[in-house]
Amino acid sequence: MAQPIVSRLFCAVAGFLIFSNAPAFAITVSNAAHTFSFVRDCRSAASRALGSTVPDKCEASGDFSSTKVEETYDGNYGGLVASNLTTSTLASSGTDQTRSYVDASGALGVLTIKQGAFTSLPYARVSSHSEALQSYSWDGLGSSNRTLNAAINFTATGLIGKSLFDTSGDTAASFVTGTVRVFSLLTASFDVTPSAEFQNFSDQAFLTGTGYQLEASFDSADVLGSPLSNNLNFNLQTGRYYFIDSYLGLWAKFGASIDATHTFTTTIGDMTGLTAASPSDQPLEITNKVPEPASMALSLLGLCSLIAVSRRRKGSDTSS
Repeated sequence: MAQPIVSRLFCAVAGFLIFSNAPAFAITVSNAAHTFSFVRDCRSAASRALGSTVPDKCEASGDFSSTKVEETYDGNYGGLVASNLTTSTLASSGTDQTRSYVDASGALGVLTIKQGAFTSLPYARVSSHSEALQSYSWDGLGSSNRTLNAAINFTATGLIGKSLFDTSGDTAASFVTGTVRVFSLLTASFDVTPSAEFQNFSDQAFLTGTGYQLEASFDSADVLGSPLSNNLNFNLQTGRYYFIDSYLGLWAKFGASIDATHTFTTTIGDMTGLTAASPSDQPLEITNKVPEPASMALSLLGLCSLIAVSRRRKGSDTSS
């Protein structure tokens, strides 16, 4: 009698995973890193069937439905390193493949992002995204005024600003956007909700952190030249915790490419009195190379079907 009850409970859990609208979970972090890459074939099904190479979707028409062919993601919540590499031929140019890599585990006060967005086909569209979060406490030693330098070096074809990219139709184009935010909290950590959709760490800190203050920021959606360097000045107070949130996004389409594997770095010039938060002993690592909750639940339901079939067969055998 116990076995049928256990199997029914098992199946109920599988059904709950699929059909419930249970909220996503949150994790408390002081450090974090995540990367995303997206690949699209910007042709309609009809165009693909005809073998056309002319894009009639994405920016060409404003319709992005049914265009995504690959999505790669790597999240390290509580850690300092994340990376992903696409595999689709649509996301390549020669030997270069669209990818993202972020590392905040090196020299104290230094964060490094390397990534590229590559296309060679006239209907391919890609984007790559990297973000990392570092945090520090200050013991009052040294100057209360600090400077953070953000620098990027890249090469690109078809480089235009975001607004022109959005209205560029089927023209080969690319754009770069970079964001650096320095913010402080009264606590050494805050809650983030891992998601398949990109959500800025500093925006989540604003919602869940205690005593959020934006200390300095740099935000550009129209990086039109390289190299680019910018200094952010901010003031320290004892009793507060300081977070550096750095993001780099690249978009390329229809034969354009951006190679930012030369490095995007943010560096605190003077680390006197600053102590970096250690990475978690057990960071939460999430990648789409393992089954997502929905696919896991579907597998469970498949197993439930096998259990039901087996039970019916046993019933038939005992009655004959």
